Amino acid sequence: MARILVVDDSEQSLNLLRKMLSDEGHEVHLAKEAFEAMDYLDRFAFDLMLLDVNMPFKDGFSTLKTLKETIRYKMMPIAMITGRSEPRDVKKAISLGADSYIVKPFEKTDIIPKLNKLLNKETTKISYQLELSNTSPFAGGALCMSSEIKIQEITDSSVMILTDMPLQQDKDILFNCPVFERLGIPAQKMKISTCKKQEDKMFCARLIYKSIQPESIQKLRNWILSQKNAKRLENAG
Repeated sequence: MARILVVDDSEQSLNLLRKMLSDEGHEVHLAKEAFEAMDYLDRFAFDLMLLDVNMPFKDGFSTLKTLKETIRYKMMPIAMITGRSEPRDVKKAISLGADSYIVKPFEKTDIIPKLNKLLNKETTKISYQLELSNTSPFAGGALCMSSEIKIQEITDSSVMILTDMPLQQDKDILFNCPVFERLGIPAQKMKISTCKKQEDKMFCARLIYKSIQPESIQKLRNWILSQKNAKRLENAG
């Protein structure tokens, strides 16, 4: 099941897409214009957005440009769904970063395979540059599905983080952090094992390595040992 945001000022289109996608088992959220869509994006992490072009207040092209220029949303797949079929419109959407362009009217047998192709990427790769505390050994940024993140713990089996957005349990993400970079460890495909809401409105999530290489595990173990030794010396002093 995927969480999908549909943005269209047509009630008919919204209802049609909601039924099509719900019948496929997806969680569907509806917005009638761009500012309502942004409100949803502030509160939820979406696997896919379907975006109309002709809308009040802010059109789909402007909305697409804003999203693709924002690190937080840059890698979210966006499919344009519109009645505009001119080649120049298709070219404009693709140049702005659209992942697919679907012209209305459409049949379920046509649209569902296209959307499934966007959803069935092996790993959701969403990159954010994040500011961490300057006093933290993890300071300098990270890649994850959140606009704010604090790394609580790194072990040779998992990473514990605090994030300001709920992460969907059992989803895969591509994760990187300055510790990995300093140790020469590539970004890791990780599974969101748990995600629990905290009293301060943050979410505590544990990420489990899915296919980390033995040499990377050894680098992590050496780093963890060095951190423990440094802490021991600090306490002794």
